[in-house]
Amino acid sequence: METLKDILRDTFETEFPISGGYGNSPEDAIVIECEKTGDGIEMEYRIVNYLMLLLDKTGNLERQELVHEEDRHYDKIIMALEDDEESFYEFYFDISKFFGKF
Repeated sequence: METLKDILRDTFETEFPISGGYGNSPEDAIVIECEKTGDGIEMEYRIVNYLMLLLDKTGNLERQELVHEEDRHYDKIIMALEDDEESFYEFYFDISKFFGKF
């Protein structure tokens, strides 16, 4: 099975420091492999932009939520679609590696 990291690399010729899943839920979160908060947050937004391109959708950040489950920390990024303001995409990122590190 092709990973999201493989798909992004093959499609956009860009290597991302990620592992994990496709970001559909906390259990399938995209794991950001950055050590510093600023680098990790920047990586999240870059990946969301590429995911929206893969989905052939345009949207705006509706909101971002911090989710804690057991010993893991997640960012839930919710994008509102431009062509249908009542439709959203949610992306989950496991930020445990850099959470609270500057």
